[in-house]
Amino acid sequence: MSRNSILRFDPATAGSSLTATREWNLTADLPAVGANLGMEATTWIPDSFLTSNFFFDDTKNHTYVPSEYADHGTGLFFVGLETTPTIYVYALDHVTGGFSRVTTITNPQSGVMDLEFDSDLGVLWSVCDDGCLGRSAIFHLNPVTGKFVSSGIFDRPGGMANLNNEGFAIASATECVNNRKPAFWADDSETAGHALGGGNVSCLSSIGPSPVVPEFPTVVMPALLASAIIAGWFFLRRRQLAA
Repeated sequence: MSRNSILRFDPATAGSSLTATREWNLTADLPAVGANLGMEATTWIPDSFLTSNFFFDDTKNHTYVPSEYADHGTGLFFVGLETTPTIYVYALDHVTGGFSRVTTITNPQSGVMDLEFDSDLGVLWSVCDDGCLGRSAIFHLNPVTGKFVSSGIFDRPGGMANLNNEGFAIASATECVNNRKPAFWADDSETAGHALGGGNVSCLSSIGPSPVVPEFPTVVMPALLASAIIAGWFFLRRRQLAA
């Protein structure tokens, strides 16, 4: 079996090796999987983003309230397994080493090889390897439902072979040039002796969630109001002429 754990390290520790200062062993809370088939993906999303978009806590059955999870820091951890499509969301207790599952996210692909949160655009990426032809699913947090929903799937970059990519990272908006910013893939098989590959992604959100149409959409109201005013003016004008 795989030991599905998140480890915390202090990079400022003296010496030539790093020793974990905390482990959150999630194995018992996740599906049982074989060796090298377990947790491949971890990313962190701040509470500030989640609460401002009314993220829904399925465990508590109401909108996420950070204060209900003691000593969890300032955000939640999103994790994925190589052999299952589901994305799992956890609050990690930094004092006791305990954890609480907050919710799960349905993923349209068969596995999760890496997760990356683009904080500039508020987009969660779920990357799959050659088993999914190198495609990536993206998720937006719908502030109406409080759920992360898949809003599209991207093919792998043009010119990139169908590699065993199991790592993905996106640069920040400070590195945008002509509306593009760097992105990096990690090839687990080191094809042709290369472990890392580079490309770029858009600095602007190219795919968004389905539009929410309220009972009286604000985008329609000005047109309706203008039509009513014009119709009223013609009605009054005709009455004046008839008189």
